[in-house]
Amino acid sequence: MTDNAAETPHPDASQDPMELFRTDGEVSKPDSGWTYQAGSDEEMVYIPFEGVYPNKGGRMQSPWFTIPESDRGAYYRLTFKAKTAEHCYWWLDYRDKDGQRRPDCNSQVVPTDEEREYDEVVYIPSAVRGVQIAFVSKGKVEASDVRFTTATPEEAVQWCDELYKTMPPLDFTPPSDAMAALPKTVAAMKEGAPWRVVMLGHSITNDSFNSLYQALIQRDFPRSRLNVVASVRGSTNCSYYREPEHFATYVTEKKPDLLMILGSAGSCEDLASVVEQTRAQVGCEMLVLSMPLARDWRKDEGITDWRDLMDNPEAGRHLSYIPTRDCCRKLEVPFWDLTAPCNDYIAAAPDLDYNRDHVHNNNIGKQIIGRVLHQYFLTAR
Repeated sequence: MTDNAAETPHPDASQDPMELFRTDGEVSKPDSGWTYQAGSDEEMVYIPFEGVYPNKGGRMQSPWFTIPESDRGAYYRLTFKAKTAEHCYWWLDYRDKDGQRRPDCNSQVVPTDEEREYDEVVYIPSAVRGVQIAFVSKGKVEASDVRFTTATPEEAVQWCDELYKTMPPLDFTPPSDAMAALPKTVAAMKEGAPWRVVMLGHSITNDSFNSLYQALIQRDFPRSRLNVVASVRGSTNCSYYREPEHFATYVTEKKPDLLMILGSAGSCEDLASVVEQTRAQVGCEMLVLSMPLARDWRKDEGITDWRDLMDNPEAGRHLSYIPTRDCCRKLEVPFWDLTAPCNDYIAAAPDLDYNRDHVHNNNIGKQIIGRVLHQYFLTAR
């Protein structure tokens, strides 16, 4: 399938999966329609929605294909077979009806000697119309039998649960009043009013968006119609979003009912500017979340407690959440601590690999973040 615009129902409307793209056999065969894009010779490159990071390599990429139009985000299933000897990623790039790129989704293809089958479920926001599948690596990747179909929220929850069964259980109880300052969001979740949730931040915000926590919420609040959107620019914080033109693009134009400001918020002055502009220009509910999982601090020799790193300017920059928490108290805006429960979790599971690179999360890391977010939203009951 290539670009085509067809009238199609919302992906949740049927239990029968709709096949949107398929390649039988090797993606490298001459008639597959896939193309190879060589990687840059530069050691450090700009990666859309991540920022400037080490070069990830070349891309074997599919043709662009169209997904159904919908009034809110929907779930999709990607299956394939792959074998790689080196670090590799599967990658989904997105674009809207105008051809503009939207925040992507990617995770690991594990280096193995034998071919392995992959079954991935993703949540794609309502503005996306086009999808491209890619395999990204500096080495040779053998990939075949790629299939992309619609999926239901129930299938997304089942996928999450099957992955979670392979992990230690999360031992975390958020404050019971976590959603007390978000009464409109609580009402929408319980009563089924359409509710647009915008997640503002950087690449770890995008990982959090791609955690499938939306499906976990849907299971516990079956009437909810949350439409979750990622509003992301790699390697940024509120020092960028506070600028009026950036605030207009990343916040105002997204029309949030709930704005979730996540990750490295920047200085208190920067965060205050975003909060004040949101109150004055948008008037939506909002909350601030501290940084969840990023760089694996457990690899630092001699470190046994992540809190020992919080005052380290470099090593602790993903862990120092207290200034943001204190700023939120002054601003009287809800604050959800993701840093402590996420890092306490991996501290208790030292052999758990949650990174797809030296900073970002694989499926396990995303699942941890999603489960913590889910616990916070559960306090709306």
